[in-house]
Amino acid sequence: YAEEVLHIDALIGDFVDAVRATVDRPMTIVFASAHGEMLGEHGIHFNHTGLYDQTIRVPLLVVPHKGAPIHTRVPAQVRLMDVLNTVLAVLGMDTEDAIESGDLSAFWDGTQDRDYASFLMGQNGSRVDKGTMFGYRAAKTDGDRGAMVKYIWNPEASQSWLFDLSIDPAESVDISLSQA
Repeated sequence: YAEEVLHIDALIGDFVDAVRATVDRPMTIVFASAHGEMLGEHGIHFNHTGLYDQTIRVPLLVVPHKGAPIHTRVPAQVRLMDVLNTVLAVLGMDTEDAIESGDLSAFWDGTQDRDYASFLMGQNGSRVDKGTMFGYRAAKTDGDRGAMVKYIWNPEASQSWLFDLSIDPAESVDISLSQA
């Protein structure tokens, strides 16, 4: 897996270099993924079902135009829905206030460091009719920066789980009963 990630990283770098060598104007390039992949975690192999972090935390790479002073890794949880206003801001255009989309450039300049809360929805099987799960991932109100909790609800199985991601990033200890 690690070798595949390194290979894709090198290909993305080659692609960005090729585009910049071919296109003679400022541009912003965005790479995103729709979902992650389970590689044995939680007993799920080579699938992207459920709402565990291996499925929902996906790469988002924004390559600003050449010469832009942005070069950082943002560890905070962000959302794919924020790509639109982020790209508009990077291009110096007005952002869209009519939709729920944040401007992630505030993370780059250090004026924003709290993770966004996210409503989650995913499949519980390989097909939509096999069940839908819902969840919520948010910063702990009393926690340090990056301290997150996640609630997952499977309505068809009448199951729910609560994870404290700051002490259990593998999502292996359900603390929902201790919170009652």
